[in-house]
Amino acid sequence: MGTLPFLGSVLFCVLPLEPEGARLMTTPRENQTTNSSAKRISLERIQLLREGRLLYADRKVRSPADAEVIFRRYLGRPDRERLAVLTVNAKQEPTSLTTAHIGTFTESVLHPREIVKNAVLHNAQGMLLCHYHPSDDATPSEDDIRVTERLEKACQVLGIELQDHLILGEERCTSLYEKEVLRRRGESFESV
Repeated sequence: MGTLPFLGSVLFCVLPLEPEGARLMTTPRENQTTNSSAKRISLERIQLLREGRLLYADRKVRSPADAEVIFRRYLGRPDRERLAVLTVNAKQEPTSLTTAHIGTFTESVLHPREIVKNAVLHNAQGMLLCHYHPSDDATPSEDDIRVTERLEKACQVLGIELQDHLILGEERCTSLYEKEVLRRRGESFESV
């Protein structure tokens, strides 16, 4: 389970479309319209920008312990709750790692769309979540369990497998997969 130093993460960027893209979406008659009450629609595209890479020697995420190694390297010991998302392909190979949310010292208010965004953009088969408890207590709160169950339902609709949600403390790590909070769909971990 060797790793090399963290070299960055992935960022998202919303850029305006090129002018020719805008021209394709208007007709000559629309260009002549002088109606000031017409609604202007922002033409945008989402583009991923790679900020760096985290090298992971094992190449596959076979267990919650494997995921813990990656998340500890990435998150370090932040001073507030921080939620990271690791996406994997069908071979359980990591494809992206990003911070989905930064909360306060005691809480992190999460919305499923912000968490699954990275998995959707990377066409991921599965994803693993991890958040660090600055209190160093890795015991999941009722909120942690409730949010995980809600997120699992959202992932099922999108066809993305929520494989685990890890909670890190200074010394300990709790896997909600191992605690059987998450339903064991497919062959997560065991098949690789």
